[in-house]
Amino acid sequence: MKNVSVLFAIFLVLTGGLFLVNCDCGGASDDSDSTGNDSTPAAAGSFALTSPAYVSAGTIPLKYACAEKGGQNLSIPLAWSNAPAETLAFALTLKDPDAPNGTVVHWGLINIPNDSGQLNEGIGGQNLPSGSWETLNYREEIGYGGPCPPAGQSHRYIFTLHALSKEFAKPASHQSVGEIQSELDQATIAKATLMGYYPTKP
Repeated sequence: MKNVSVLFAIFLVLTGGLFLVNCDCGGASDDSDSTGNDSTPAAAGSFALTSPAYVSAGTIPLKYACAEKGGQNLSIPLAWSNAPAETLAFALTLKDPDAPNGTVVHWGLINIPNDSGQLNEGIGGQNLPSGSWETLNYREEIGYGGPCPPAGQSHRYIFTLHALSKEFAKPASHQSVGEIQSELDQATIAKATLMGYYPTKP
């Protein structure tokens, strides 16, 4: 009888140990948010757009803002990776979806060469990637228009990089992004976005 009791005790110790090994006892959390969606970074190999100037959903530095805000109105440096192999050109837009009268376009850079992987700070005018061209911005000016929200407001500024199935030749006259948006969308193979706040994240 004594041997049976000893064996039973050993059994309890072993099975209890197995329970502890397999138990999620609340000491660690997973990588999902409250809705069960995976909140881990995008999988390696996905088309991605980044900037050395700020992290995604971070604050855009002052020098990239409009002159009215004390900025230098410099275009933001960008880099991208893992574009589809069949990409023939890229197009970049910068939009403010929080503007008082609806989404406005701050920049359109079209027909960026397909072998490009970055844009340096402060490009524009004659300093553009070979074969690319700029659209009118919300000020009805050609080129980059930096973040410039009304006083006391913080807006989102969203860069969208389109990987395109065709090239877009420079038009004879100046165009806005709105005039070519439908054609851009139809030629888009994949998109990568980068959002930042200005002047600060709410």
